[in-house]
Amino acid sequence: MDTLRSKFLSIDYPGNQKIPEGGEDHYVFAGEPGHRNSFARHLLKNNDLYRRQMAEAFDDYERDYSAGEKQSLTIKIASMSGAAVDDEDASVLEFDVPTTRHVPGVRLELPSVGFGWESYHSTLNTFSGFQIPAPSLIQRLGLSCRNREVDFFDANGRPATLYRQAGEGHFGDKHKLLYVRADLLRRYLKETRQVLVWCNWGERDWLKKMDGYNLIPNEGRQRVFQTHAHIHRTFSQWFAKDCVVL
Repeated sequence: MDTLRSKFLSIDYPGNQKIPEGGEDHYVFAGEPGHRNSFARHLLKNNDLYRRQMAEAFDDYERDYSAGEKQSLTIKIASMSGAAVDDEDASVLEFDVPTTRHVPGVRLELPSVGFGWESYHSTLNTFSGFQIPAPSLIQRLGLSCRNREVDFFDANGRPATLYRQAGEGHFGDKHKLLYVRADLLRRYLKETRQVLVWCNWGERDWLKKMDGYNLIPNEGRQRVFQTHAHIHRTFSQWFAKDCVVL
């Protein structure tokens, strides 16, 4: 956790790839998660138990200079347009791709999966793009959905998770929130010996920066963006042993 905090607070621009997002399921019907194993099958093990949705944050690939030129990968791309079939020099472009090595990041669990149902499959379901709990949480906590609702319930029928979204993305005020009931979250964290953390970040920007489709020249704005001074971030954590359920 200390390494994750350090990397998050020290990097100039967190970007959209440094902090991974949960996967998406495009071909599951509403009502199936928690009732059938057709949900998130890439996480389903042979014993019908779901593995936790693990990923790496702040991992990277850098050039491996110790590999030498002999280990560089050479790619040949054949172009058939206007080139004789038997003339290899005229139909092949060649360039080298340097050898890289993977720099490990911080291993973590992602608690949600995107419901990415593609609406063109059915005229009866056009609502998509929301977040639901990852299958490991659903299975371990005994959750299920009902009546094609986005929210999940525990074995006693009490609300367990709530999903809410509002705003319009075109105006920059759209937000999506997935709530998990505190006692259930505390139980899951204890069983998996984990701590919940939030890496929250965003980019401040000018309210009026466009003139039609053109960017309004602003040297001050450019300087701020070059130094990443417009980036704001907070790192928060929640320990199961210290929380109080009211």
